Amino acid sequence: MMKTLWLPLILVWALVGCASIPRESADLSRHVGDMIASTKVAHVAMVNRYFDRLKSEVEDFAFHEYKDAFLGNVRKVAKKKDSTFVELSFDQYDQAITRIQQRRDEWVREVEKGQQTVLVSLEEHYGLMTQANASLTALLRSAANLNQTEAALIDRYGASAGLSSAKLKEWEDKTYDTTTKVRSLMDGAMEALKGKD
Repeated sequence: MMKTLWLPLILVWALVGCASIPRESADLSRHVGDMIASTKVAHVAMVNRYFDRLKSEVEDFAFHEYKDAFLGNVRKVAKKKDSTFVELSFDQYDQAITRIQQRRDEWVREVEKGQQTVLVSLEEHYGLMTQANASLTALLRSAANLNQTEAALIDRYGASAGLSSAKLKEWEDKTYDTTTKVRSLMDGAMEALKGKD
């Protein structure tokens, strides 16, 4: 009977170790997940606004500065070919505007390509953050539940087995001290081996 009582208590103690996770930590982690999601929405909106403005600047440039310079070059070439040249014909003007629109479309496609690259990168980044946060939240929730189970087992079986939270804490401290000493000895042994090289 005594072995039967000790086994679950030792198992719970071994699983929990020195950890004491308050239940609120899982709620806090879930709240951080919500903050990550809202930050992602704001970040994506900011990126879209930036690229929309950049497309607008490309449009303005194409149909003002570039158009004026392009038409000026077309007129110069026409004047060199024909000294009596006065102004572009409707067909020449339409051809020039078509080439300007093609150039504008190329620039807009480049802006859109850059926008998609940034958005895909953001999606990957926030996806990883969300996954990590979800895993952490689940781990914290599980650890908090384990702490509650440990406390319930101690309350239920601890008195009859001569255990208390103070006794478990004493065992945890001894285990931690022993582990620290063993790690220190192993580190010292490795340093001694490195020194012999």
